[in-house]
Amino acid sequence: GVLALSLTSAVVASPANANVSTWSLDNAEHVHCLTSNGILDSTAEVYSCNGSSNQTWHWGNFVGNYGQIVNGDGQCLGIAGGSRSAGATAVVWRCGGQSSQYWQIQTDPLIISEHYFANLNSQMVIQIACDCGTGHAAVDQKPFNSNLDPDQLWFFLS
Repeated sequence: GVLALSLTSAVVASPANANVSTWSLDNAEHVHCLTSNGILDSTAEVYSCNGSSNQTWHWGNFVGNYGQIVNGDGQCLGIAGGSRSAGATAVVWRCGGQSSQYWQIQTDPLIISEHYFANLNSQMVIQIACDCGTGHAAVDQKPFNSNLDPDQLWFFLS
């Protein structure tokens, strides 16, 4: 299947002083970037891409093929309450060992520049919740839509 689960028991930490590659995650349809809106411990949203630290992301710790997505403010993308329910809100908060803070990047074979991000805990992918191009639109999780749902597709901006 598209959302295959592959785990190992080891957690690999990123070296503290490593040259970390950073990027923004831009939604494929609405041209808005994933953000915490500069608020600590908040709901993940999309907003006009501006390169701020809350829109700048990098890979953190890994468990197998799943990694933490960490913003420039040092917070991890996760799912509220570790929910496994469709429609659960994506949040940004202090990085920990919760499986709901680990993501696997998946590339659609038809559109190799756009990606899905599957949550380790729920096996669902993040998307813009409202199917709209509005700034401050919430991000949530839904089952993978094999019909190339653009709300679920993201690309890297460097």
